[in-house]
Amino acid sequence: MRSLCFWGFCNMKTRGLHIFLTACVFMCVISCHAPVNVLRNEVSFKHIKEEASLNGSGYCIVLVDDDYDIQYYKSKIIDKNEGNPCLWNFVNVDRPENYWYKWLLGTWKSPFTIIFDNDGQIENIVFGTSEYACKSIESAISSRGKGIIYKNFGFARNSDIPDCIENADEFIYNHLQLISDTACTYCEKYLKADSLAHISGYPFSSYLKLCYGRHIFSKNSIAKMACGFIDKYIGATYSKITYSSLIQRVSEDFLTENSQTLIDTKVRIAKKHYRIGDEVPITVTITNNGEDDISIEKIETTCSCIKMVPENRNYRRIIRPHETINYLFSMELESSGKVYHEIYFYTNSPAPLATAAVKVFFEQ
Repeated sequence: MRSLCFWGFCNMKTRGLHIFLTACVFMCVISCHAPVNVLRNEVSFKHIKEEASLNGSGYCIVLVDDDYDIQYYKSKIIDKNEGNPCLWNFVNVDRPENYWYKWLLGTWKSPFTIIFDNDGQIENIVFGTSEYACKSIESAISSRGKGIIYKNFGFARNSDIPDCIENADEFIYNHLQLISDTACTYCEKYLKADSLAHISGYPFSSYLKLCYGRHIFSKNSIAKMACGFIDKYIGATYSKITYSSLIQRVSEDFLTENSQTLIDTKVRIAKKHYRIGDEVPITVTITNNGEDDISIEKIETTCSCIKMVPENRNYRRIIRPHETINYLFSMELESSGKVYHEIYFYTNSPAPLATAAVKVFFEQ
């Protein structure tokens, strides 16, 4: 009787241990396969694409600027989609190496979310984090082919992609494929970029032609193509606030020696407490780094709220080699929060467009 009781007690302990171990294994399996969102920062397109492919998951590239609060985006969108595992990569498009994302999408605004499916195809491109933007992003990462509500919300309204492009997702994806393709020769890439450029005359397509063409054609030929590019787009209807940096990049990469920056611009704004309606003084310092005189042919701004001081004055037009000149402006403060404008100096040099970025944050 004693041995029977002892065996029963031991058997209960063994079964209990078995149940406990089984539960632990089950919980481990569940935790190992639990859907998770993986966050990345500043990972190149090629590498984020490869990582997502290895994981067999979709991925999102979120384009932000220097001032954007990534934690706000995380709490607003990512944390609310924990059940839909995805690879998220935040890219700061205010960094020169990431400008090309702005040129590709045709926008200087942020945040933009580009959503890719499990096969690496673009499913959705969304601007902002409004209620409808959040629903559009959520439906794209959760549906996986079941339909997207508010597809491409805010994209057309905030992008310079031409209206003649019927499928913007495919158009942008074709550029990304071309950029990340390591199997094609430069000649093949040039021909593909030329084909994309012929579809709409899109600036970024033409820029890729220059990038691949420099490995095929002579330096003089590429310089002529670069001049043609600048002549075409410097006065085009495309938003200059988006493409001014592209025009400058073409000048530096294809028209000046050793990618030298011929003209340096610096912006100074007096730090003080401003109110809506105040006049904000702006000083733009221009330095000629070249060995020849530079003539300032024209000055433009992206906002009528910025004027030269004194208005309509005869500003200094010739900047001699290694000389620095200050140009004074005044900006009427029309709203609080983030303010971004640009001032353009058109010149007769190989760098025909110099841009001064006026970027400040005013609290009410």
